[in-house]
Amino acid sequence: MKYFKILTLIVWILLFTSSCSTSKEAYDKSVIQYSIKKADVIRELAEFSVAYSIDRNERTFRTDTLADKTIRNKFNRNGLGGLVTITFSNDDYNIISGLIDSTVIFKETTLRSITEIIYDFAANKRNLSDNKTNPQQSVLLNVTDRIYYRRRPFPIM
Repeated sequence: MKYFKILTLIVWILLFTSSCSTSKEAYDKSVIQYSIKKADVIRELAEFSVAYSIDRNERTFRTDTLADKTIRNKFNRNGLGGLVTITFSNDDYNIISGLIDSTVIFKETTLRSITEIIYDFAANKRNLSDNKTNPQQSVLLNVTDRIYYRRRPFPIM
């Protein structure tokens, strides 16, 4: 009887913990849906980031260091707070893990992975195709016109 209660408790804990974790594909889908809904805000914050980068001659900045509280709150309120990287020219053209030329990258790092919303501001419109070669590790997905979503593994030291 004692073992039955312990076994039942273990089964319930396993069921509960497995139902709390979401799959990477489901998370990708929810971020893409949110990004489609917030495409105008992403474009606006990307334009601000490019202008800020040119004014300060910085290619990377943290949104929590911005002096303007209104724009800082806009980044955070829309899930784009964190590290922002702007590239104007880059020779390393690895679309899965590298910096893509003429882009603004909004990066969020968690223990599960690194997720990035990428806005492409290149003069010539390009179409980066979806890359799902290893969906459990890395993906690059087209969200809307000039907006992409990238997930890659968290680098272990």
